[in-house]
Amino acid sequence: MTIYLHPDTEKKLSKVYKKAFANAIEIFSISAYLRDWKCFDISANCESAILIVGKDFGITRKQALTKALDWKNNIGKNCHFYVATEIDGFHPKILLWKENQNGRLKNYLIVGSSNLTIAAFNKNYEANIKVKISDDSYDKISIWIATILSFSRPVTH
Repeated sequence: MTIYLHPDTEKKLSKVYKKAFANAIEIFSISAYLRDWKCFDISANCESAILIVGKDFGITRKQALTKALDWKNNIGKNCHFYVATEIDGFHPKILLWKENQNGRLKNYLIVGSSNLTIAAFNKNYEANIKVKISDDSYDKISIWIATILSFSRPVTH
């Protein structure tokens, strides 16, 4: 387990997000809201990248949604972007991903207080943990995410 306490002058949380997106063969990024979007590079081997944000457009910024949609469109068919439109009280902040490390699949989870904002990565006081998780835990979280997706709408324009 790794603990990320911010603000952090070394920007470790941002670096681990960047590495996760760059190495993932499957990744889910979920945030209660989206005020800005850092266009993380995706691995060429990534089979699926899913971004889900909350519907509280009083906090979520249109410019951030547009930037995330452009990112999704540039990635292509394996990238999906959703808004949790049918869920009141949507407040998760997680990054879940799977990597192929020398032929072995490894599962990771970051969970904590950080939304997908530059402020969360740079200046806010935030607390997050990164843990390696079992296949069973990964599957359990994936099922939970599938439920969220059933109450969400794709962002297309």
